[in-house]
Formats: sequence, C-alpha cells, structure tokens
Amino acid sequence: MLDSFKDFSFGETKTVEDVDKLLQEKLGVSLQQCQEALSNALLLRAEEVVPDLPSVAPYGDYGKLMEDPETILTFLQQEAFKEENWSCEFAEIRNKEKDQLMELVFYNKAVDDGDILKGYVFVGLSGKIRHAFAQVYA
Repeated sequence: MLDSFKDFSFGETKTVEDVDKLLQEKLGVSLQQCQEALSNALLLRAEEVVPDLPSVAPYGDYGKLMEDPETILTFLQQEAFKEENWSCEFAEIRNKEKDQLMELVFYNKAVDDGDILKGYVFVGLSGKIRHAFAQVYA
C-alpha cells in the first residue's frame, strides 16, 4: 500500500480497466468494490434521495417517465442500485501533499441520462473505502 498520494499518478491510464488495475495494484481496492459500496449506500438512503427526484426517466427513456414518489423509490431500490449501473467517471486527489483520501466519482446510468444521480467513494491510503454516498444533481 501507499504511504502518501504524493507520488500517485494515473499516468497513461486511458480506460476504466486501466484505472481499475492501477487501483488494485496501488491500493488493493477495485472499482467493483466501489460499486458495491455505492449500491449499499443507495439502498440505505433511497427514501432520502426521492424528494430530490421529481421525475425519473429509466435509462434515459423519457417515454417511461416516472413522477410518483413511490414508483421512483421502487425503481431506485430494485433497479438503479445495481452495481452494473454505477460507472466510474473520474478519480482525483485534490491535494497530494496533505490528502489521505482519493475521491472516485461515479454516475448512475439507470437514472435519466446518467448525469442526475452521482456516487462518491472515498478511499484511504490503506485501500479501505472510508465513505460512499449517492447524491442527486437536478
């Protein structure tokens, strides 16, 4: 594991697979573990997220637009939470000299066009996931 993020670099990583491999090599954590953490976080907080979603177009299909809060909650708990719906958008260390956490940002492709429901995972130098949560950006 790393002692500091000071010398950590994504370098030539170009694909999600490259990022996943680097995270596993350097931190011992995989993107799938991050997706699992986000799935669990969304299941735990789905009821809190619903008020921020006045409507949802499942997988961007606006012909199937949902506006009923109970229907949206059911969709979040039965479909959107799934690990395969969380796709890594980017990872960042804001201040390499001081930060002890890496932030990975995911989008959820099940909700609208994938830009409304975001997931955040914070990984420590030890490779442990310190915090994961989902948030709506409407």
